[in-house]
Amino acid sequence: MPFFCTMDAYINLDGKIIRSDKPVLRAQSRAARYGDGLFETLRTWNGVPVLWENHTERLYQGMQALGFVLPGYFTPSYLLEQIGSTLLANKIDGWARVRLMVYRSEGGLYDPQNMFPHLIVEAWPLPQGNMTFNENGLVLGVYDSAVKTADAFSAYKHNNFLPYFMGAMHAKANHWNDAILLNGYGRIADTTIANIFWVSNQQLFTIPLTEGPVSGTMRKFIIEHPLPNWPVQESKASVQSLMEADEVFLTNAVYGVRWVKTLQDHSYTPHMAAQLYQHILKTVWIES
Repeated sequence: MPFFCTMDAYINLDGKIIRSDKPVLRAQSRAARYGDGLFETLRTWNGVPVLWENHTERLYQGMQALGFVLPGYFTPSYLLEQIGSTLLANKIDGWARVRLMVYRSEGGLYDPQNMFPHLIVEAWPLPQGNMTFNENGLVLGVYDSAVKTADAFSAYKHNNFLPYFMGAMHAKANHWNDAILLNGYGRIADTTIANIFWVSNQQLFTIPLTEGPVSGTMRKFIIEHPLPNWPVQESKASVQSLMEADEVFLTNAVYGVRWVKTLQDHSYTPHMAAQLYQHILKTVWIES
């Protein structure tokens, strides 16, 4: 049974623009059978990706970790060209959300036909709501029916995404905006679509990669470019310790920073999150 991409107009498959309602994967695809691949979701302005070096660093490190064999043409410049052609085909200007997926060829568990990457690029215009700070705050809960492993692959956005998908379904059923995922030690890893930061005792913290979160591109930027006098410390955290924090906020490449208003029965303030959002707006999301 073929797999269909869901987009209103066009996608990019290995450098070719095709209609989004065309089947792109067959039943023998290792992406469909085993989740054999990686993806990146990023934000672009007039075709220029934001935090592009962070995204390509994570993607290429992930492909190396998964054992892909890269042909000579498969460079960041090639990916930029495919992003541009996909945006052009869909007549998207200004801010956009772009998803890149690389996946291996067809084959069984032990016998892929080859180790080269295939590429799918999708693009959507970003709505105006993505351009502003979330004044109302997020409602956050905990999803504990799946465990986020902390292993050689946990830092990458690989296609084995079931814990996050089920966490998102659970969040929707409970009328939360997002759900926290825990690791095998019962501590916090990340949420279904974001990394977690928190403020406690006038210090800013985030979860270390050894605890299993995705190595987020916005997380990396905030650690490397902190606010003055607010260096980021990495610390393990339980749900209880997070509930005792003064502030909690989430970060990802598309939304930047979003503050959390409540986690279970605890409420937070948005002061640090608002400052960081302005910091990102001025240093990362400058429209040029």
